[in-house]
Amino acid sequence: MDLYEYQARKLLNKSGVKVQEGKLFERNYASLANITQYPVVAKAQVKVGGRGKAGGVKLAKNETELDDSIQNILHLNIKGHQVNKVFVVPAANIEKEMYCSIMYDRSRSKYLLMFSFEGGVEIEELAKTNSEAIDKIYFNAVDGLKETDLEFLDNYSLNDSLLNQLKEAILNMWECYQEFDATLVEINPLCITSDGVEALDAKISLDDNAKFRHQEIFSDFFDISVEDHLEAKAKEQGINYVHLDGEIGIIGNGAGLVMSSLDVVALAGRKFDSNNPPKPANFLDIGGGASAEHMRKSLELIAEDKKVSAILINIYGGLTRCELVAEGLLEALNQTGLNLPIVVRFDGNGMDEGLDILKNANKPNIHTAEDMDSAAKLVVEIGRK
Repeated sequence: MDLYEYQARKLLNKSGVKVQEGKLFERNYASLANITQYPVVAKAQVKVGGRGKAGGVKLAKNETELDDSIQNILHLNIKGHQVNKVFVVPAANIEKEMYCSIMYDRSRSKYLLMFSFEGGVEIEELAKTNSEAIDKIYFNAVDGLKETDLEFLDNYSLNDSLLNQLKEAILNMWECYQEFDATLVEINPLCITSDGVEALDAKISLDDNAKFRHQEIFSDFFDISVEDHLEAKAKEQGINYVHLDGEIGIIGNGAGLVMSSLDVVALAGRKFDSNNPPKPANFLDIGGGASAEHMRKSLELIAEDKKVSAILINIYGGLTRCELVAEGLLEALNQTGLNLPIVVRFDGNGMDEGLDILKNANKPNIHTAEDMDSAAKLVVEIGRK
């Protein structure tokens, strides 16, 4: 679960990172009487970056300016995210902006600390234009992040007090990462101000798999207004599903195969119609769950997206035998009465038996294909018809 900035600040504060106190304003707020000191900064609360460029961060020197700023920000839609909340914090006297983040690098099976003395900019852009400005420190789960890992900070021209504050803030970020089972803790900018080292912005993502350990946090921070209702339903049913903006439903077993299915459908769509290509409507990894019940739930979930015109089922038989998938699919169709056209491609263990079961069923909405490319081409053509 991605957190809003004001929520991320709360967790950082609990872990000992110095943050500014602020006030949250939502639509139909009563007054600004609880803001007593100016200037302040009004910040749109959305779970995407680029708020400043989109006009979602504004400086206000008095109550009138703040009221205008909040109203303007609440009318914004930033990268598809409607702004419903504005967080107001005191304007800080910034002397230096830095970047700092902690995440897990799966390619190295280690945790990664990234730090740059050039904060306030998108780290992706900085990596392109000046990659040498980014320090990368890898560490393992057993040892964790230690103060000796931060010796690289001694190379920066900071007095002892600020250097110690900076190291403490980074170590506290690691505490936050561990304590709340985060997958990302990012502060940009982490600033040196007249009050010392402070986090002036924050981004935290929590691991949904650890929800049972942090039920109060997940309950308090969950925002149904920004949750895709199909993805929320999929979570409740234990289905690995991501909603996309297309018309071809996708079911596969294994994340890699499903991602490949998305690619071949997208390519087939561009070849079919370069101006308005059919696109994948979702990512759905059925894993080893080929039972009729799991297939039924998956098909119903995809069919609930009214843009879907056809479904591709792409299965590689390994531990999951293709004939069991075929039987589960037919039973699921009998239960649901779903009549959307379905293209099935089987490969691997039990593929011939599975295809025979589907052909003998004589279901007019089930079509089969020999390979992934022909399946993608067929589902795109049928979907557009």
